[in-house]
Amino acid sequence: RKVVGAKRIQLVNQFLGEAIIISVLSLFIGVGLAFLNLQLFNDLAGKNLVLNLTTTNILVISGLAIFIGLVSGSYPALIMSGFKPVKIIKGDLKIGSNKQSLRKAMVGFQFVLSIFLIGSTLVMRKQIEHLREMNLGFDKDQVMVVQMNASGQGGLRQAINQGFELTQQFKLKLENTSSIKSIASATQTVGTGGWTNIGFTDNSNNYQTFDVVFVDPDYLPTMDIEIVAGRNFSKEIPSDARRSIMVNQAMVKTYGWDDPVGQRLPGKGFEDHEIIGVIKDFNYASLHSPVQPLVISMSRTLIFSGTENINIPGSIVPKLLVRVQPGKIPAAITEVESVWKEILAGEEFNYSFVDQALASQYSQEENLGKIISISSILAIIIGSLGLLGLASLTLSNRAKEISLRKILGASQETILVMLSRDYFFLVIISMLIASPITYYFMENWLENFEYKIGLGAEIFLTAGGIAIMIALFTISYQAIKASFTKPVDALKYE
Repeated sequence: RKVVGAKRIQLVNQFLGEAIIISVLSLFIGVGLAFLNLQLFNDLAGKNLVLNLTTTNILVISGLAIFIGLVSGSYPALIMSGFKPVKIIKGDLKIGSNKQSLRKAMVGFQFVLSIFLIGSTLVMRKQIEHLREMNLGFDKDQVMVVQMNASGQGGLRQAINQGFELTQQFKLKLENTSSIKSIASATQTVGTGGWTNIGFTDNSNNYQTFDVVFVDPDYLPTMDIEIVAGRNFSKEIPSDARRSIMVNQAMVKTYGWDDPVGQRLPGKGFEDHEIIGVIKDFNYASLHSPVQPLVISMSRTLIFSGTENINIPGSIVPKLLVRVQPGKIPAAITEVESVWKEILAGEEFNYSFVDQALASQYSQEENLGKIISISSILAIIIGSLGLLGLASLTLSNRAKEISLRKILGASQETILVMLSRDYFFLVIISMLIASPITYYFMENWLENFEYKIGLGAEIFLTAGGIAIMIALFTISYQAIKASFTKPVDALKYE
């Protein structure tokens, strides 16, 4: 075009115009994809974002598309339009030969991002699996939770008492049901957030706190919680309902009791009581935090007598805990609902399961992992496109060299290794850069969990291996194509 009279400004306008057209077309496709995937993103991120195409938004997005077009088209417009026609026609000009380092650095950055996202995805999935497989100290499966309803007109204690009276009515009607293994009641259930927290001043005038749950004697057997010292509450011992409590191992450790059975809480205001048993620590709250000191009691009066402060994050009205026989969940739900309609006619029947409540505690982490996984795929695609373009340009510049090597006896395998070697090392360098970055951010993320996995080398090697496989697959087409090209096709014009 320059030989036949085109001016440089005309070539500049052509290059910029083509780049802007491509950018605007990408704008329409991108906005369409945003509309299609916005609901998916909202579901994963827990947001309620809306994409409104107002006049301002349209102007901003359009301006951004034009700006990107100008930036991306500036290199060919300003550099390539200045090339001398005689050099191009003679074949003395090798496009990109002086900018390979910059291009490799840009593609390398894309693969650093890809490896970081792949590694992050692997860590998050491994951590969530670790949480799911942990022994929580109780049996979470097949446990149905039914929230009781109480008026609470007489205050907190009255609401708790009414709730326990209702659970006893349910237990009497359901105790011989074949689909139900055992039934208990408690003011809190695992997987539903924080438990009631009690604050008091101990005998040394220090302010102390512990969590508390009010239960019936069937609670520990129903939840399959282990007793490590002493005994459980007994229906045969009337005083248990009035003055007996149980504590967990964290409580024993906090107060340094060598023999906790027979001890009492170290607070002056608590009524007469004694510890009759110690249970093994079980994770009744999220695994983000360690197990806190816990008191289990049948008596509400006893605990409240020495309380200075009380924090109740959720409903303290007792819940019915039904352990269902394996494979009989539908039958058990039908039986419980039938009794509900008989005792609490007209009130809405709601139930949940402990394992589902526990799983929902980590939904935010799971959704974040899904977002990172999708981002990894997108980053891999972008990085692969960059690598494909770099490989195509390199092979174009080395076509004559490759042809001469083949004439001198180089095999197709030798050509393939030669062309792939540089990109292999590029990904290796990207892995070495991405690994410490991934380690730093994932180590900080894992600090949110009390129980966490270790970051071993296998995670980073796996992420790097995936990136290497993708890179080799990406450039293999161009490399194989070059190795099979006939030398005469590249040299006939020389």
